[in-house]
Amino acid sequence: MSDQQNIGGRLSAQGQTIRDRIFVRGLVLPVAVGVYDEEQGITQQVSFTVEAAVGANVAAKGDAIAEVPSYDDLAKAVRAVVADGHINLVETLAERIAERCLSDERIVSVLVRVEKLERGPASVGVEIIRPRMSVPAVKLGGSLAESMRLASILEIVGDAGIPLVVVPGGGAFADAVRRAQADFGFSDGEAHRMALLAMHQSGLMMAALHPRLEPVETLAGVTDALQAGRIPVWLPLKLTERDKRIAADWSTTSDGLAARLAERLGRAPVVLVKSCRIAPGASLDGLTREGVVDPTFGEIVERARLSWRVLGAGEEAELAALLHARSCAAFSRRVAAGDAGRRASGARAIARRR
Repeated sequence: MSDQQNIGGRLSAQGQTIRDRIFVRGLVLPVAVGVYDEEQGITQQVSFTVEAAVGANVAAKGDAIAEVPSYDDLAKAVRAVVADGHINLVETLAERIAERCLSDERIVSVLVRVEKLERGPASVGVEIIRPRMSVPAVKLGGSLAESMRLASILEIVGDAGIPLVVVPGGGAFADAVRRAQADFGFSDGEAHRMALLAMHQSGLMMAALHPRLEPVETLAGVTDALQAGRIPVWLPLKLTERDKRIAADWSTTSDGLAARLAERLGRAPVVLVKSCRIAPGASLDGLTREGVVDPTFGEIVERARLSWRVLGAGEEAELAALLHARSCAAFSRRVAAGDAGRRASGARAIARRR
């Protein structure tokens, strides 16, 4: 079997109905990549192969390039990731390229092969295949623990009938970072990184409280957990600390990070579970002005056209109904129905954590 046939066969095995593929093979670029001492501060020649499968309804019926994804888009995705700077692992490099390619909704799966050409007598590297994942992101506010609702919410989430990803709020751990910043005056950038680690602490606590929850750090980890029938709890530092599409300050809290993860998961729906009460029909602008959600949440929801819901105190029954939808598609429809009429332009108010 030829290499091209092998790649195509594995892409077709992802469970999608595939009609066409676009590809870039053997794109060689100087790349700052590597974890070893001798790989620091230099570039090395790296070869990239990217093959993307498009949905069955995607075709250039009118002979117009805008109607289909382009192989030039794949090459631009590679160049954009390379331009971001040094990356330690070829696995991380491949994941970021796959994520950029899958941001095009017409692409249903992507293969990325990354080969170092200067590390021995033959090329060495990694090959990954990533299907589009449209599983919802459900953010559990850190203050749920303070309101004594966390255990009951985790029982609802742990009993979910659909696949989902939990995004933990920072809670008391993030509050400790705010107090330390006020006392010692370190930068917002450092506080942002520490707040990401606060989400790790909160996420590890949640995973310890329910046997179905499993901490993960990468999109590959999300996939592995879901395939094992577990509910991944996303620990955000690895995917977020160098993410240039979010602000590294207090305008980005776990709300915005939940929306960013939903964007990365193929523009999936996002649900925020809060400890405060939410006014019926509250708009995105209104929630941001009141400090219920952070400004980054609104910005990402608007740019990625995400379906969203914010559930507050007393809405456990609605959360349970969402998580027992017959399918992810039914979940998405229900979230979109609640979202209808509430969309507004992204707001700029500075949010406080709820």
